[in-house]
Amino acid sequence: MSKELISFKKTSGLFTLQYSIQEENHIFPVNQTIILLEEMGFAISNKSTLQKSTIELRSNDNVAYLTRKELNFLNNLPSGKAEYLKSKLHELLVTRIKILNQAAKQNSNAAIINLLQDQRRASVSDTYYSLFNSLGSLIEHTKEIHLKEIFQQQTTIQELNFEDNRKHGTPEEAKKIINRTAKVIETLKKKSFTVDEHILNFANESLSRTNSFLWLLISTYFIDKELSISETINTPVEEDLEGNSIDDKKDEIINSDMEEKKFLQEKWEKIINGLKEFIYIIDIESFAIGVSGREKFEKDFVEVYKDYKSSIGNENNPETVYGILGCFYLYTYALRQMADYDGSFDSRIDVKVNSLLCYYIELFNEFVISFTENIEYKEENKKIKRITSVRPIQLSPQHEENSSKLLFHISGILVVTELDVVNLYKKLLQHDAYKPIAVNDRMVIPSEADNSLIIDRVLPNMNIKFRISLSENVLWIDVIGGKSNSIYGDDERILKDYVNNMNVSALENIIVNQVIKQEILPLVSTNKLLYLGNIACYHKFEECFVYNINNLGLHSPSVQFYLDNRLKRKLEILKNNEVNKEIFLARGLIFNRNNFNKEATHKQIIRNLRVRIDKHESDSILVIPLYFFYEASKKEIEEIQSLMFEFVNNYEFRYTLIFLPITKDILDELYRGDDLYFDYKSDELTDSHIKIIREQLNIDQESIVPSTQETEGELEAVNSGPAVQETDTDNELKTVNPVLK
Repeated sequence: MSKELISFKKTSGLFTLQYSIQEENHIFPVNQTIILLEEMGFAISNKSTLQKSTIELRSNDNVAYLTRKELNFLNNLPSGKAEYLKSKLHELLVTRIKILNQAAKQNSNAAIINLLQDQRRASVSDTYYSLFNSLGSLIEHTKEIHLKEIFQQQTTIQELNFEDNRKHGTPEEAKKIINRTAKVIETLKKKSFTVDEHILNFANESLSRTNSFLWLLISTYFIDKELSISETINTPVEEDLEGNSIDDKKDEIINSDMEEKKFLQEKWEKIINGLKEFIYIIDIESFAIGVSGREKFEKDFVEVYKDYKSSIGNENNPETVYGILGCFYLYTYALRQMADYDGSFDSRIDVKVNSLLCYYIELFNEFVISFTENIEYKEENKKIKRITSVRPIQLSPQHEENSSKLLFHISGILVVTELDVVNLYKKLLQHDAYKPIAVNDRMVIPSEADNSLIIDRVLPNMNIKFRISLSENVLWIDVIGGKSNSIYGDDERILKDYVNNMNVSALENIIVNQVIKQEILPLVSTNKLLYLGNIACYHKFEECFVYNINNLGLHSPSVQFYLDNRLKRKLEILKNNEVNKEIFLARGLIFNRNNFNKEATHKQIIRNLRVRIDKHESDSILVIPLYFFYEASKKEIEEIQSLMFEFVNNYEFRYTLIFLPITKDILDELYRGDDLYFDYKSDELTDSHIKIIREQLNIDQESIVPSTQETEGELEAVNSGPAVQETDTDNELKTVNPVLK
């Protein structure tokens, strides 16, 4: 771990001892921590605390306060007890459950990376082992929370952890459970089962403890039992999950977790409903075609899969949930077998099924981690999940383009059940920036038969375009440069310079946040996501590409050039007609990212500002646009402007300084259409700048500067507002409208 999980310190303040969890996603398991403290002589106090989230426990000579993140003591513990308690608390957090969950998560991440790299056989193998490890975590949780007393009767560690030898998800193991489901569940309800060495006894049924499907059924039953408690939030709980009586105060503690349990219950139902949908789109008959040497396995698999599927009802009771998870477990194992032994795997299993498998495995893992480790469930509503990986270049669609014009590429996998490319193509063409392409003077039009499309997305006033292709859930975007080959020719040095001087950060931002997130995904799906890899260079200029990424601030995108020129022309008209002082437009300052070294960046800002100021006369008006190509917060913008105002206040001559922050969302808006749209929106933006400048200089608002159009939805030049400052010879700071709106 990068840092200690639990910090332990002695203090001289109110609390003499403090145990604090350092990892953000971890919390103390409240009930187990209380039991640990009771063993040390503490008991829950009847005294109410100011906050329900704080539990007070008292001993003869000490008081402890427990929250989900901290355990504090008023007095010192006896000699040796402080370190003993720390080790025991650590054991509660770092368990076999955590190790299995970490393995499951690693397998899940590897599955997604392999899918993106078109290593689909490795991907399905990773998804199976991810599910296998998650089930292991659920088994450990079930044994610890619900079956602890039964399993403590085992005399050896080997017998206690016999489930470590559990069998895989084979059809043979699945057959042993499917017809006994009702009897096992009934026995679990009555708590009348026993453990006999390697056997679990359910009434008259003796089943092996190594059967994965048996443990899947047991875990499913207890998940339902635990989560159903959330339905009785306002009802006193008379016993814990093991049937032991507990006092009223423990009832209150358990009820404090009800809200989280209820949230988990909703997520569990979402996963189960999603898996039910997934099961019904699987073409199970494709497994029965009889691959040489695999006929018996495939026949057994299809037969038992149908038995499990027939057990699925309309209500999500334990029997139905087990039927769904049983089908899913069987299917992931069968895919793993097919990937290992079947040469026709790639033709029989498509990318759609592969991507959905990765998606649901990941959701399942996240739930299991939260459920078994008492970690707050944090659902990400992001539609794009970035993966540190690059799809092989040879898989790029064929183009009738000079190879030197292909600059960069980025690709991803869409996780959707249905994809209507013809309808998507029609909707994209309604957008001004999307253009059809032609090969040999013939339009390339998508058809339902091949379920693929290819289309160009133009960028206004830039010497590049995006070629977008979508086939079998694989999204591929090429960055194509140049309106002719003249900018490259056959000169590698020229091409290298061109690539090196391109602002890759701004380019990737347009592709990901504008084109994919705002233009394509809303037309594809509302409830699934895209696994998206890294942007990569076609040409072997790795050294200049890496250099570019680490030095993004050195290169200004062309949008700055166009906006500065437009604003400069309008300022000339303003100066000639209404302003007595000289008014100048300095070249805009570029801000590409916020993960920079703060001190070094501030020095660079001051150097750039000094260069701009020194070029102009005193007693003048200086306008400086500030271009933010990342999502800068108001606080960051305020800090940058304050820094510049503080610097200019030291100058011994009078002038007026006006900053015009232009935020990322405004810049993104400019790229929503073609060249005409860009011109129109740029005109709106610079008109609004002139309006702001006139207001700050107290000029009558009757317009003299020509405007393309005044509209109700006029682009705001600065979401955070402009800043104006006058400096004079006595160095007194005077700020006009300094508050950022």
